[in-house]
Amino acid sequence: MLLDLLSDLFADLHDTKVLWQIGVVVFCALLSAGLSRIFRRRFPANPQRTGVKKLGVETFSRVVLPFSLWLFLYVGKEILSKWQHVHLLSLLIPIFGSLALIRFGLYLSRRIFARSGDVGAFLLLFEKAFSAIVWFGAIVYYTGFMADVVEYLEETTLSLGHSKLSILSILQALVSVVVTVILALWASASLEERLMKMSGMHSSMRVVLSRVGRSLLILLAILVSLSLVGIDLTVLSVFGGALGVGLGFGLQKIASNYVSGFIILLDRSLSIGDVIAVDKYTGKVSQINTRYTVLKGLDGAESVIPNEMLVSSPVQNFSLTDRAVWMSTDVSVA
Repeated sequence: MLLDLLSDLFADLHDTKVLWQIGVVVFCALLSAGLSRIFRRRFPANPQRTGVKKLGVETFSRVVLPFSLWLFLYVGKEILSKWQHVHLLSLLIPIFGSLALIRFGLYLSRRIFARSGDVGAFLLLFEKAFSAIVWFGAIVYYTGFMADVVEYLEETTLSLGHSKLSILSILQALVSVVVTVILALWASASLEERLMKMSGMHSSMRVVLSRVGRSLLILLAILVSLSLVGIDLTVLSVFGGALGVGLGFGLQKIASNYVSGFIILLDRSLSIGDVIAVDKYTGKVSQINTRYTVLKGLDGAESVIPNEMLVSSPVQNFSLTDRAVWMSTDVSVA
């Protein structure tokens, strides 16, 4: 396919109509560059911007140029193909489409998994693997082996009980689940960002709404992805029964910690920034998660406290209603 496309392109170079394709490419490039410049001026790089704002604005600005260029080239190809050959545009569109897909994938991954701005080694490895898969798909498309690969994956089946599933169906299901879950995580991150900006709402209520919103979005994404690949959702009833038995026996403590976490967030007995003492631990509440709470002691040491302990044990809160407390210490004089 690539050789045929290149031969057709070389044939077009001897025709003056190829100038229309070059003109479309130049026009689309200028239009995309102008759109990208407008976006950068609207959201200029700010060294004081950190965390979510930096990832949400400055990282997405890298997606605008390749995505808009791919879109404009595709529209130009559809219009110009009514009058002449468009082999040059057909060669360029998959390249910029792959680049736009990679940039958008990197934007989503950092928007979800590196919201603090710190990109770990695992995330970098994931980004490189994702980029390699996209470019590999582009190479397979150009070489013309895409149809053969799809046919091989469709004919190769795996036996699961009394039914057989092709590798292509399994891969489609995995891709569907991954894409929908990533989009759900992206939406939950945006929701959490908006909730944290609502100063009129209590901090515990903002946290619990963000946690519940994330759980519901992930559950909805999984159900939608399973429906898209044709899996009957009634089979989940068996899984639900097994999960209930598991919660009753092996996951009882974990479920208790999760329920206790929502209780703490809803009854507002603890808030981020409170100074508390529970059992032998004393410190400032720095995080309230659905399974555990993090206390940062006066010496800087952080303690991970299961939420069940905060619900079932007496907790001394030094800043529940009033942050002014009286403290004393004994001083020995020679």
